[in-house]
Amino acid sequence: ELHNCPEELCNLESFPEGLADYEGNYAFPVWKQDSCQRCSVKDYYNCPEELCNLESGYLTGFDGVPVWNVQYDYCQRCAENELHNCPEELCNLESFPEGLADYEGNYAFPVWKQDSCQRCSVKDYYNCPEELCNLESGYLTGFDGVPVWNVQYDYCQRCAENELHNCPE
Repeated sequence: ELHNCPEELCNLESFPEGLADYEGNYAFPVWKQDSCQRCSVKDYYNCPEELCNLESGYLTGFDGVPVWNVQYDYCQRCAENELHNCPEELCNLESFPEGLADYEGNYAFPVWKQDSCQRCSVKDYYNCPEELCNLESGYLTGFDGVPVWNVQYDYCQRCAENELHNCPE
């Protein structure tokens, strides 16, 4: 019943062992939005802005980077399985040096497209931006076919033997 704690008791001194979130992960008490809440090392939603960074030392131990969502005023995780939370400056191979996996396990990499971080897969080109939709970029190789830009629908597609309908004249 953490929500019953007054602000002066909503701290690690009152809970020296920490707390557990609803999945059993380590969490700690924080005062946010006029109540005592759990800031979990896995689910950052209740964490205040001043702790929403790696430098605070509180939000480590899980994959991803804490980032503050200015529009909705809460902390969220930028990670491979939560790519939509990543801001443009973290949507790159420097942030994900191992690359990503698409939904079938194929290699993919993060790209900024249509105001969000998305997966550009070496098998499914749909999310790949126009500047990478070619063999010369070196990104879309390893599968049969050639990447071609669909001007009418504004996306990248594969021209291949089993996808001839995607091939230009």
